Amino acid sequence: SQLFHSDKQIAGIIGPSCSESAEAVGALSRRSEIALLSFHQGSSSLLTNRTAYPYSIGMADSPFDEVRAYIDLMKVLGWTRVAAVYNIEMLVDYSQFKQFQKEAQIAGIELTLSEVVSETHIPHIELKESYARVIIAFVRDYVATEILCVAYHNNLIYPTYQWILSNGYYVDGNLSFYYQPEGREYNCTEEELFKAGESTLYVELVLPPAADTETVSGLSQEEFFDEYTQKWQIYNNLPYIPYDYPFVDLAYDSVWAMALA
Repeated sequence: SQLFHSDKQIAGIIGPSCSESAEAVGALSRRSEIALLSFHQGSSSLLTNRTAYPYSIGMADSPFDEVRAYIDLMKVLGWTRVAAVYNIEMLVDYSQFKQFQKEAQIAGIELTLSEVVSETHIPHIELKESYARVIIAFVRDYVATEILCVAYHNNLIYPTYQWILSNGYYVDGNLSFYYQPEGREYNCTEEELFKAGESTLYVELVLPPAADTETVSGLSQEEFFDEYTQKWQIYNNLPYIPYDYPFVDLAYDSVWAMALA
């Protein structure tokens, strides 16, 4: 509110970092005719709905690219029936699921079940009764781990069932089936989760590796990442790579794009 009612001339807005906030600010940027550069992958509507967000630009690839990868994968493998579960609490997960509904119908893929999931509700009975052998989960992090645990205990795993998880999740830079935040307990051992997840397919939008070519900022992408990581770890007194690491360079690019514009 203070930003849009300021007597200072605002050239543009950079951020915010989550899809829900980006869409809300995007609506305000339209009303005020101020450019918005959002650097979060979840800001899908900013990339696709130019009528609602004419002054908004998404710096990241659209998560709908993952949806198109699912459809292409099913066409290649000849899969025509699929069940889907999704986390309605995350806008990007729900947006991906709704897009998948549309594209599956166009592609002639039957969606036998669509169910909301959460960390306390995994519809394993409904999944078995759906008679689908391919299941896509539009979830992330600990909800994905809960799903794998329930799948293991209810024999909803390979070779009878094929799971596809969006946004393969990482801990300290490595793919992990055992994402366990502090204070959270699972009804599975790490070995059981690896058994459930070993044949699971993961689809992830991967950013290109850091390049050593100097950019207009005077730093190469690799030098920027090294400097950012070092300063972040010192400032926060933490030894690991920050969680928002994949989007840091997009935020940096947003600043330069706005400055050069």
